[in-house]
Amino acid sequence: MTLDPEQTAKLREKAPANPAEDGAQSPLRSTVDAGIWPGRLAVYPLLSKPEQLGFHETWTIRVQDSEHTRGFFLRVRLLTSRNGFQKQIVTRAVLFSRAGGSREPIVQGFSSQQELRNFRVTDTGQIQFKEQSLDFSAAEGPWSVQGSMLSRGQRLLWDLNLARPDGREPSASSWVPLTLHKGRLLQNRSVTLAADWLAHGFCQVQGEERWDFSNARVELIHEYGPSLPESWTWGHCADFVHEDGTPAEDLVFEGCTLELPLALGLNLPKLSTFAIRYQGKIHRMNSLWASLRSRVDSGHHHWKFHVDEGELSFRGDVQAESRDFGGFTEEDCDGSIIHIATALHARLTLRVYRNSQLERTYRSAAGAALEFGTRSRNPYVRDLF
Repeated sequence: MTLDPEQTAKLREKAPANPAEDGAQSPLRSTVDAGIWPGRLAVYPLLSKPEQLGFHETWTIRVQDSEHTRGFFLRVRLLTSRNGFQKQIVTRAVLFSRAGGSREPIVQGFSSQQELRNFRVTDTGQIQFKEQSLDFSAAEGPWSVQGSMLSRGQRLLWDLNLARPDGREPSASSWVPLTLHKGRLLQNRSVTLAADWLAHGFCQVQGEERWDFSNARVELIHEYGPSLPESWTWGHCADFVHEDGTPAEDLVFEGCTLELPLALGLNLPKLSTFAIRYQGKIHRMNSLWASLRSRVDSGHHHWKFHVDEGELSFRGDVQAESRDFGGFTEEDCDGSIIHIATALHARLTLRVYRNSQLERTYRSAAGAALEFGTRSRNPYVRDLF
């Protein structure tokens, strides 16, 4: 995928200048800086007509309200099939809650589809389609997400403003080693634009209780490419406590294990990449070498990892029960199906070692995000749609 000269000129007008990354502006060889395209802006409108076939682009927003033990999951996916028959926008939303502090989770799902011709990008970079909009155009935020959809006779509304905490550097991280893009062997991209931002706003199922969010934790991911991964495991938490239960400040974890298809029709070995904010510094372990050195183990309900950087070693365990997950399926660009199980109330234990000596132990306060994508369905997870 390349951009013609006219599209490239249009792109450079929108993107902030960055001399260090000059010439790296195509969708396949982009920088991962949060303030530079394509992280915040839609890729699909900038592709030529032939390139738009067999392409998907996804925005995933996870909002976690620890105070009320609630979570709001929103995924907007643009899909065009390779044969040109499928051109649609699919919106999925899942509400997670534990009423009255109960251990029994409540998971409620909503889904809607509309034609791709409703998709448009304004001159300011705002993404719009029918009753929904995404605005990530500002270089440093705030950003906004608004919309509504009708699913099985129920209308869900949401209106959220996303803002970066004061004094925090941008948290953007790439989840595919950039080395793999240099030879155009790999075309899929996945970038976290915000791992520790704060959400203000609400979501509501019409006629039911309204959920108001104030300083709720937000994760925002932008993905695109000619196919979905063959499989993935994703974990995230931005709300930790120490062993004695006191809040742990300035600690954020995010990581994933991906199996990605090569442009030549083959699959890469599984890659594991991580970004951890610890003691005021973001440790991004997303190089090919770091991925090959990391150790992971995952099943239907758990994900264990061990990754090193210098004198530090991060070892973690994320677990959830079947009832914590909401399940649904997504269609790939070639028509195949992938099964997704996502949860916002998983349990994460993170241990930090320095020079092989245990330095700190943390656990998630009210829950961590955990998601699996596989080609085979997990029979223990309930399908929401």
